[in-house]
This record gives sequence, C-alpha cells and structure tokens, in this order.
Amino acid sequence: MDDATFPKFEGVWWRGKVEVDRGFIIEPVEEELIQYNPFDFYFPQGKATREQRSLPYLFLDVNADNIEDVAAFSQRFGVLGDEKKFRNPNWFKTLFPPPDETPKEGLLLMKIPPETQRIEDLGLTAEDFLRIQRWTPSGQTPDKDLCAPMQIGTFKNAQQAIRIAVDLHRASTESSDRVKAEAMRSLLGTMISGKLAAVRPRLAWDSLSQQWITHWDTWSLVGAMYLMLLFDIQGRGNILTCPWCKRFFLGDHSRTQYCSPNCQNSAKVNRYRKRMSVQEGKKETSKKKKGGTDGKKKQRESRTV
Repeated sequence: MDDATFPKFEGVWWRGKVEVDRGFIIEPVEEELIQYNPFDFYFPQGKATREQRSLPYLFLDVNADNIEDVAAFSQRFGVLGDEKKFRNPNWFKTLFPPPDETPKEGLLLMKIPPETQRIEDLGLTAEDFLRIQRWTPSGQTPDKDLCAPMQIGTFKNAQQAIRIAVDLHRASTESSDRVKAEAMRSLLGTMISGKLAAVRPRLAWDSLSQQWITHWDTWSLVGAMYLMLLFDIQGRGNILTCPWCKRFFLGDHSRTQYCSPNCQNSAKVNRYRKRMSVQEGKKETSKKKKGGTDGKKKQRESRTV
C-alpha cells in the first residue's frame, strides 16, 4: 500500500517528561503528559525514505541496556503502556452485561425485534444514543492511565519481540524452502495478531479535512507499532537492515541496501581502504620475496669470486 492510496489515520497516545526510578524504572510525570498522534510517525511505502523512518524502526534503534536511551525514547514517544489495564479491547465479550449493570436504553435496544420494529419507535434522543455508545465497550476510549511506570525489562522484551517479527518476515520472504517459509509466516501471523488486540479501529469525521478517517483507539504504544509493522509487511516495501550501522528501515527501492547516503559512502570508503590495504600487503610481500632472492644471488656471486 503506497502513500497515494494509504488512508488517513489518527490515534492518541501520551508523551512527556519521565523520571528514572531506582535505575531501572521509567516513570512518566502525569501532570506533564500531553497527547499526540503516534501515526504521525508512520511513513508508508511511497512516503518513507531512508532518512524518514517509522516508529517501530526508531524503537529498534534504542540501546535497551542504557536507561538514559530508554528514557529519551519514552519522553519523545511515551512509555509502552500497561497491557493489564486494557479496558477490554475485545468489544464482543462484554457487549451484554448483566441486566442490573445495563442502562435502561441499552435494555430497550436489546429487545428490539429488527423485523417488526423501528428504532425510531423507542423515542430515544441523540443524548440517549451517546450514553449507550459510552456504555458499550466499543464506545470506551483509552486514557492516559494506561501510561503506567515501565521497567526496563519490559522495554527490552517488547523490543526483542518486534525484532523477531521483522526477522521472521524477512526470513519467510527469502527462504527457498516452501515448508519452512509457510511455518514462519504462520508463526508471524499468530504473533502479530495477538498484539493487534491493543488497537481498535473507529470511524471518525475529520472536520479540518472534511473527510472520514480511521481513528485507532490505542491501548498500548506497542500495539500501534505492530499495526504499523502490519502495513509494511502487507505493502511493497522491503524491511531491511543497514549493513553499515545495523539500523532497520523500509527500503524505497529494490536495490536499496543502506539506510542513508552517509552509511553508503562510509561503506564505500571502508571497502576502498581494505582494497588499498590488501594491495599494500601484496607489495610488501613482493618486496620481501625480491629482497630474499637478491640476497641469495649476492651470496652465490661472493662464493664464486
């Protein structure tokens, strides 16, 4: 899916000042958290460049063994989110709670025989429907309470899982063994599907652009990154690792190898120096051999005299 056909996406997560507690816990300062759209940091095929990389690949850049690097990422994009605080992203499980917990409007809606009655017959106002929407799980929206303190181990595990997902995708596309490729694709599908439970689409009207957009209720930043990864896997872009700096990026051309011109130039200079070093080594070896031959010749001549 390229930029020309890619739909406009919107979502909400929270970022802001963080503090390091006991050397291994990243704790967001709640009063200073501000919301932003994490999909502003997603660049699909056609928009992604070697310098402009999406959030999942920036996430993989972080040195998870360095608490300061993790804190810097968390301040820029927010902590990953507490998956235990999901407010039931599966909106089917609790669609029909016990009657004593169900608003009267909800009970009325559930009793409508669709073949015989119209919803207008209930006499519900627009406010009633808004209350019903908020009552149903599909109407629930995430809030910044999800931004709980995060241990550095949680960050490491999430990073490793995304790295495995990327490696599985690349290995499955490069493998010549059909059975192995199918097994890797199956594992990748299961792995990503489970993480996508943390994001949920909702139709929303954008008054600025005067068009319908897909709003993604985001229950964890990890879920948003897996969604971005899903789009890249489905698209035509190649998820690559730069041979020079080892950074992940979305290749903009089938022949792309390096994530930036700087890395490409550095690799060229390095190859040139290696060639020159090999050539110098050969010259030195040749000189030594020649010197050894001349010495033996002089010894033979002196003996003859």
